[in-house]
Amino acid sequence: MKRKLILFLGCLIGLLLLTDCRTGLLVESPISFYVLSNSFEDTIPFKYSCGSSQQFHPQLSWGGIGGDPDGANPPGSFVMIMDDPDAIPVAGYVWNHWVVYDIPGSLREIKEGVDRIGVLPPIVKRGINSFGDTTYGGPCPPPGTAHRYRFKLYAMKNAELGIGRAATVAQIRAAMASNILDSAEMTAVFKR
Repeated sequence: MKRKLILFLGCLIGLLLLTDCRTGLLVESPISFYVLSNSFEDTIPFKYSCGSSQQFHPQLSWGGIGGDPDGANPPGSFVMIMDDPDAIPVAGYVWNHWVVYDIPGSLREIKEGVDRIGVLPPIVKRGINSFGDTTYGGPCPPPGTAHRYRFKLYAMKNAELGIGRAATVAQIRAAMASNILDSAEMTAVFKR
């Protein structure tokens, strides 16, 4: 009898935690901010690497900001940084492959494509990557080694960071300070 009572009380408490006591309606738990790609899951295909002649960048999409795709307080903009933390032993620092900022807050996807062709809206700015370029630089680890590549997406309060085009990652991070609403990350591996 005591066990049934404990089980009943546990279920009752669980329902109360998921119920708005004023309305008696179930409250859905919020969706966390996420970023994902239809181009790959855990392993980055050769097509998106430095070995590809076209330097295709992958498709990325995101959602869950503010608890639902639209969000109660939608972001003003997004910043996306793709980097390689496993490059530290070789390069001496985290290698930045793709830096995009002032992505409109209403946008929820970057389509697969080639930066030089203009897949992104004109308002979007590209930062300088570790190759010294403002376009996408595909994964390029030393032969025989696998590296992790992080696609980090930051939701910003403001529509623009207030810095010009071709900013460095340090300048972008400084402009992001006290402007970040939330962040999400996706990691995938590439090996040559």
